Amino acid sequence: LAGALAALSTATEPEAVILIAVCAVSAGVELRRRGWRDRTAQRSLAAPLLAPLGLIAVGAFFWVWTGTPFANWIAQHDGWKERSDPLALVHLTTRLAGEISFSHFNHPTINLNLVIGLLGAVVLVVLLVLLLKARRTVSIEALVWTLGISLIAATAEYTPPNPRLLITAFPAVIVPAYFLRRRGFSVLLVANGVLLAGLSALTFVGVTLRP
Repeated sequence: LAGALAALSTATEPEAVILIAVCAVSAGVELRRRGWRDRTAQRSLAAPLLAPLGLIAVGAFFWVWTGTPFANWIAQHDGWKERSDPLALVHLTTRLAGEISFSHFNHPTINLNLVIGLLGAVVLVVLLVLLLKARRTVSIEALVWTLGISLIAATAEYTPPNPRLLITAFPAVIVPAYFLRRRGFSVLLVANGVLLAGLSALTFVGVTLRP
């Protein structure tokens, strides 16, 4: 079931490729716990074997339809200049610094996508620190998923760690509620609501931010 659901995910969302690693780690944990000769543990290997099938199927469709299995990657790269770069956040900070100038203070031209992306990176670091502090309550699969999504977000040149990507790393997103469950949870709830309304207005009403 896990492998089949992972296959559906890899067919619909590029980020879901992390689920292949999650399934592999989960199978490894099961094999270590039960032993390599255990039939139940051996069946867990079905998950990492099934997980890439969605990605393979989509690649095959693109190959037949467009002549290349990398059509989606080409569209992202050529259409939006998207690419993976270990220095993506450094480039984002440099571009943002170049837009901040008192010479056009009366007519600001700061790209808010850069601001949100940089703030998102800071928030992501804080969330990961909190997640590691609570690692005893988090499964290894959840950690692998979160770290994988964080790596994708931090190295994406065009789509930095904005709220849409941050919420995908949901184990890290929900961990503040664990630490604030006794005090401060109401403040966290209100802050989330205000930010949701404000950023949604900038995205869908003013079209200032990318979805």
